[in-house]
Amino acid sequence: MPEKFLILGASSFYGRNFAQYVRQRGDDAIVLSRPDWYIGDDLPHEPAKYIVNFVSKSLVPESWSDPVGWLTTNTVLFTQLLEDVRARAHVARFIHVST
Repeated sequence: MPEKFLILGASSFYGRNFAQYVRQRGDDAIVLSRPDWYIGDDLPHEPAKYIVNFVSKSLVPESWSDPVGWLTTNTVLFTQLLEDVRARAHVARFIHVST
């Protein structure tokens, strides 16, 4: 029986390749691409057993030119994401990939 993965940040190099890997294994991949998708929204209510998070802003020059946006994505939205995942009993594993 195929497993279901929710892959956040799927437009990144690693996220895109991971989604391709999951699908090649025969598992289901729900993909979300934008780091700002989470503002004011919940995660999709479609149950996924695994959530893999590739969302982050990692470029140092970007953090200098837009420190509020960088901090919002990498700290505030990530904390909201953790709280949302914690409330979901069906999630077996949350994996955060970071630089």
